[in-house]
Amino acid sequence: MLRGVIGVLVLLVGCLFDALGVIVQKMVHKQIAETNSHKPFYKYKLWYLGLFLLVCGSVLGIVSYSLADQATLAPTSAFTMIYNAILASKLLKEKFTKYDLAAIIFLGVGATVSVVWADYTEISYAYHDIMSLWGTVHSLLFVFLTMTIFVGLYMWANVILSKPIPEDKPWMRELPMFFFACFAGFMVGVTGLLVKSTMEMIKSQFNGANNIQHPLFWFFILFSGMSVASQVYLLNCGLKYYDALEIVPVYESSLVISGELCGGIVLNEFKHFSRLQLSLFFLGTSLVIAGMVTLSRKTSSTASLCRLSERLIEEQKPLAPDSSSTTGSPDFGSYTKSPHGIQIP
Repeated sequence: MLRGVIGVLVLLVGCLFDALGVIVQKMVHKQIAETNSHKPFYKYKLWYLGLFLLVCGSVLGIVSYSLADQATLAPTSAFTMIYNAILASKLLKEKFTKYDLAAIIFLGVGATVSVVWADYTEISYAYHDIMSLWGTVHSLLFVFLTMTIFVGLYMWANVILSKPIPEDKPWMRELPMFFFACFAGFMVGVTGLLVKSTMEMIKSQFNGANNIQHPLFWFFILFSGMSVASQVYLLNCGLKYYDALEIVPVYESSLVISGELCGGIVLNEFKHFSRLQLSLFFLGTSLVIAGMVTLSRKTSSTASLCRLSERLIEEQKPLAPDSSSTTGSPDFGSYTKSPHGIQIP
């Protein structure tokens, strides 16, 4: 049990680094928007500071996965939201409202309940155990179907951003943010699953097994790196057009759910939970999700649309001005084809 508690504490520090990394990278996107710069975000030194902080958070996350179960650690990541709500108001000057306070309460209570009632039975997996767990039909179907669905949603998000948004379908304006955030959060869960499997094989290596000779070991390492790179890319796709306080709640909700599902379905980590533990664990998770939903409602859809419109206008010079722009608010009903394929008013 002590190792599991230490794993949770290590992840709490990692969550702080993750929150700082996202805030710093958002500062870069904000600077680009304010200066009307066409310089890519990856050419700013400050962006790499954010990347470094995210890497530090990932390293601490890797250490925590060697100490506790993935399903147990997933709700702990909700503390990233608490850090983000506080830091965004201080560093990005985003308004701290009653929604932030309510969300922090939900997140703190929910994460605490989930962590306290989680199962801390110490389990070690040998190479053949990892092979057996990954090779089950439900594990393979889970990974294949979820990846297929999210890749399709990512492609749909890019299609939405490349075409005019119909006036009778205003809900489509928020879909890209939702898709990018969910996909990024899901990839965090996949990364955790790959890292957890790798760390278990390393632990058994010290117990006399020779796991590094197996191709599966190097497969886990390779795809862990690819998964981290993909989640950073997808998160920045969303941060390019939306506030951190808009995209991060959806991202973190997807992260928590994905982490629990990956650990529970693929690694079968729920098998040692009693009914009471399982009930209270998911009660805490529900409170975490409620806190994230509360936080996501902080910003009105109107403000979100204005920011999206302003960002698109700053990136692409309009070829045909629209008379409705004199009203002072963006008109999403009239668009002109830009040379880069983005429809702008």
